[in-house]
Amino acid sequence: MGDNYTKRDAERLRTKVAGIVGKSTELSIDLCWACHETYEAMVTVGKDLVYVWQLWGYDSWQECVGVELGLHPTTAYNYRKVWQTFYVDLAGAWDDEQKLPITKMRILCAAELTRRNVRSWLRRAAKITCAQLVGEVYDTDAMHNLSVPVTREGLDTFNKTVEEARKTFGNGELSRGDVLMRIIDEWRMTNRKIERGPKGKLQLVS
Repeated sequence: MGDNYTKRDAERLRTKVAGIVGKSTELSIDLCWACHETYEAMVTVGKDLVYVWQLWGYDSWQECVGVELGLHPTTAYNYRKVWQTFYVDLAGAWDDEQKLPITKMRILCAAELTRRNVRSWLRRAAKITCAQLVGEVYDTDAMHNLSVPVTREGLDTFNKTVEEARKTFGNGELSRGDVLMRIIDEWRMTNRKIERGPKGKLQLVS
């Protein structure tokens, strides 16, 4: 059991939590900028124009953000996309005070944002959960998390298979969940059988 709070304590806690979320959001947006700049910035070296990450001695941008920012390449890509979407493509079309925690900003990048609707999307996103936002952005039911126990070897195999499948599907922006569902859908279609249903009609069954 946690501490017994008075109503005043509860309000103070809510204020403190809001402050923490605000600071976290600011730092996350700073990371978005860093990911964008390390990807885009170039510098002249002699007669050559090179990326800053090349100047710093890295073989790729992915390696650079993995060391300099401590981010997984997929996370860095998503952060870079947030900055590109909201602070480059839609710059000036919304108020900075409307910025949301990074998870919601990342989800909104998948919406059909325009300079006319970005403000309303941000207002709507602020009032609902991340799962509900995913449902609205992708026009589907609210998303749910799946957690299953696997061995270390099994996890390695899963991660490798998902990444290989992502490339096969030809869309590097698919989430791991989307990739897994496509794998499952393909398995179901492959393993369906044709049987005779009522009145002898042929039908697909699982």
